[in-house]
Amino acid sequence: NHSADEITSYVKEVFDAYDSTGMGVLLPNDLKLLLTQNGFNPNKKTVYEIVAEFDAEEAGGLSFI
Repeated sequence: NHSADEITSYVKEVFDAYDSTGMGVLLPNDLKLLLTQNGFNPNKKTVYEIVAEFDAEEAGGLSFI
């Protein structure tokens, strides 16, 4: 079993690896690359729908909280 801290740390590492700007936001292209490299094949519309759903601050991408 992994603790919540261990899982959060892992997710943050993955997030940072795909954060092309280094500003703590996964842009739509970053998200598409992450998904594609992990066995998904999202189209542009799907990527933007995911961003829109989780982009509470309207940053134009996904922030790590």
